[in-house]
Amino acid sequence: MRVAVPLFKDRISPHFCTSAEVLLVDIKGERIIDERKTYWEELTPSEKIEKLKLWKVNVFLCGGITTFNKRKIKSLDIEVISELRGKAKEVLEQWLRRFPKGRSLHHGNYPNTLFQGNIH
Repeated sequence: MRVAVPLFKDRISPHFCTSAEVLLVDIKGERIIDERKTYWEELTPSEKIEKLKLWKVNVFLCGGITTFNKRKIKSLDIEVISELRGKAKEVLEQWLRRFPKGRSLHHGNYPNTLFQGNIH
């Protein structure tokens, strides 16, 4: 599974459209197996959304995002979890801990609630 998190330095970007970088994290089982940051500040929101599709992202953890962009991302079969705040790695680790041991992290098999955000 691949998770994308828009960044402002080491934190989740306050708003998707203004994020300068994105953290891409590959997860196998319950562990992070690879992560990398990619610069995307000069891309438009539509181009950023196309990148999410190109990178085969399954889950998008973000701060603020317009309803329009959220719908565009969801239309690509990407789960959007918005209104998150904090250090990106800490939020990601907290999100991973929401899954009971042995429960699959397959796309769409997520808990119904999340610490500070919403599942849409």
